[in-house]
Amino acid sequence: MSNVIELDAHRIGWATGMVRCDACQHEWISVFHPPLLGAIDCPECMRSMGWPKWPLTSGKEIFTCGDCEGTTFQLVRNDGLMCCRCGSLREVPNND
Repeated sequence: MSNVIELDAHRIGWATGMVRCDACQHEWISVFHPPLLGAIDCPECMRSMGWPKWPLTSGKEIFTCGDCEGTTFQLVRNDGLMCCRCGSLREVPNND
């Protein structure tokens, strides 16, 4: 039986949580593999624009957008953090 594969070595954890579509704002509960490397297909508008509404944090403090409560940002050189959901800019938080 040389074709036997040990399944425990290939198991990937699962997460479940609220997901919101950035295109149509539809919200639903989804099951996915963390870390989420791409958007989830929205069952309402069928676009791949669904992201977890709340990040998987293990109890850590999360920075959210003050305009739309988004939690996904891009770092923009000389401008700070840009919310990927609404496009507003924020200064990078200081940990001091």
